[in-house]
Amino acid sequence: MTDRFRMLRTTAVAGATMTGLLLLAGCTGQTNHPDPGPTASTAPSESGSASGEPSPTVSAGDTDDPACLIGDWDVDEQSLTDFYAQVSAIAGEAGITFTPEGTAALTIGADDYTWTPDLTLKLDAAGTPMSVDISGSISGTYTATPGHIATDATVANDLEIVADAAGQAIDAAEIVEQIVQAPVGDATFACTPDTLELDTAVADGVATLTLTRR
Repeated sequence: MTDRFRMLRTTAVAGATMTGLLLLAGCTGQTNHPDPGPTASTAPSESGSASGEPSPTVSAGDTDDPACLIGDWDVDEQSLTDFYAQVSAIAGEAGITFTPEGTAALTIGADDYTWTPDLTLKLDAAGTPMSVDISGSISGTYTATPGHIATDATVANDLEIVADAAGQAIDAAEIVEQIVQAPVGDATFACTPDTLELDTAVADGVATLTLTRR
């Protein structure tokens, strides 16, 4: 009876957790909002990189120039912690908190991107733990206008997701994929030669992710 009760409780908690994640996923998934105007691929550049992509030419201060987006960006564990602390605060009514362990990387080309998370996302749903291991990559194309970036709907999804709730394996890949999508799905940005800040809508709030140029 005890094992049966634990199994039922785990199933119920996993269901509640997935419901909370669904509420967040509805506002953090990939969107397709291509705005008219110049994109990063048409922004002027003084020289080309070894890969043939234009090298960003940016000023010392904050800029909303799409050319600044181009490059290799890293997200350290502290940046992920700060980001998911904001997500946890927004998701407070759902009773879910998020704690990340690991890093991620974002490569932005002239008109394409690759998001490579390598992290474990620990969740607490009303006192019951859930753990999600996330690796692999997701890539696609994007459009950018001054201060705004949005990915196109078609992506190459090679994410690998393994999840458990209270020690029991669960199938959460479809929902979790929405939570860990590339943060450029539909975001405003501020860029400097060394850092990139992405503001992404999450449910009824906005969470900011800070990246460092490699």
